[in-house]
Order: sequence, then C-alpha cells, then structure tokens
Amino acid sequence: MNFIRLIFLYILLMAGVFITFYLSWIPQPDLSKLRYMPAWLGRWTNAHDTLRTAVTFIYLGFFSGILLLIKTRQLRWWFYSWLLLVFVVTIVEFGQLFLSLRVFDWRDIFWGASGALMGMVTACFISMWIKVFPATSSRK
Repeated sequence: MNFIRLIFLYILLMAGVFITFYLSWIPQPDLSKLRYMPAWLGRWTNAHDTLRTAVTFIYLGFFSGILLLIKTRQLRWWFYSWLLLVFVVTIVEFGQLFLSLRVFDWRDIFWGASGALMGMVTACFISMWIKVFPATSSRK
C-alpha cells in the first residue's frame, strides 16, 4: 500500500511540474483567455502576476515535502529538493526569453523559490501536527 501512495505522490508532483511548464510557456500571458481556465482564476492570475508563480510552487514544495517525509528525514535531501524546485522555476523563466509575449522576471524566481520553501515547511508542520495530535479511534 505504501508503494501505491508513493507512486500517486510522484504522479501528483510530475503533473504539477508539467502544468507549471505548460502555463508558463504558452505564448499568451493572459491566462483569462484560456478556454479551460475559470474566469475568476484567470482574473486573479492576471492581477497577481508574480505571486501566481508562488502558488504553483507551494503545491510542488508541499508534495516534495510529503515525499521526503515518507522516504527520508535527512536535511540535505530537503535542501536538494528545494534547489531542484528553484532550478525548475529558473528553467521556466529562461524559457520565457524565447516567447515574444512573455517576460523573464527575477521576481518570479524569487516567488517560486519562496513558494517551494513555504510548501515544504507546510508539509513539515502538518506532519508534526499529526504526530502531536494523533487521531484517536473510538472503536475497540
């Protein structure tokens, strides 16, 4: 059962990376013009141009943290995972240099790195919360 959970988490993580690359490399930066994007979400992403980068990396950082909590507790792997997510946001931003309507922005790298860190810290806090306040079963 644990193997299936790991595979599921890896799929969620890879889907998040794919969606991040896709939404960052579409030629049109106005996400509200996408047919499959809800109007309210498109308006929010357009209003919060650089902050929207943090949101996707909070997701990626959170699932990276969950995977690390399941697999290992060594601090260096947490740092390597965070660096890998910073590398992903950097690749995303450099890819935008080749798109005429997109703009490379150092603030996006900052917000992506911050979002990844927030997601990983959130995974740690949730894990600690679960250990401190374990669910008690009333069945006996």
